[in-house]
Amino acid sequence: MDTSRLEVRADQLPGIRPAARLRVYLHQENISRPREAAKGENTMASVKFIHHVNVQISHRQRTREWYEQVLGAEFLDRGPLNERQLQLRIGAGEMHFTETSEPVTTGHFAVEVDDWEAMLATLERLEVPYSRSPGSTNAGPPKTSEDTPYQGRREDNGEHYTYIHDPDGNLIELLSHPLGLEDSEGKAVELPDPSKGLRWKQKEGFVTSR
Repeated sequence: MDTSRLEVRADQLPGIRPAARLRVYLHQENISRPREAAKGENTMASVKFIHHVNVQISHRQRTREWYEQVLGAEFLDRGPLNERQLQLRIGAGEMHFTETSEPVTTGHFAVEVDDWEAMLATLERLEVPYSRSPGSTNAGPPKTSEDTPYQGRREDNGEHYTYIHDPDGNLIELLSHPLGLEDSEGKAVELPDPSKGLRWKQKEGFVTSR
């Protein structure tokens, strides 16, 4: 398609000297037809999993010990990066902690546990309070016959759940799904490898201590 030219007299435009002319070239082909996408431009990346969550804390060592004892977390040695931030591995994911004098708590995060009764026993042993309610002592009326003020079951999948707080008040939901995970065809899917010591590979020699 040929390119057309639109000519506008400057005396039709305020503030422009009458002797001047303003030529505006309109490339009609570019206006009427969308630009062709570059090769691979429409390819969308897929999220593999949530890598980590970050919460604010006031005391690094206390936080590390609490998460290690209550949730079985592992310290991630990042060498020189250790001074910048506390990083722990929990299950197949990570938690990063930002130390501040006045931590702010917002929302909550949830973790899946493999043995519900063992998790509750750990909470009892360590005297960690837990509740079916995420924000108060009033858990509301039970939704299933197995609900108590301290833990609950979801109606749709039998999921166990309860809520706890870390030493700085960050809200954590504990979950356990007895029916497991499945794909779109209804086939069972295993959760990511929670093996101890699993970590993201770092450059050779970066970590100064183990």
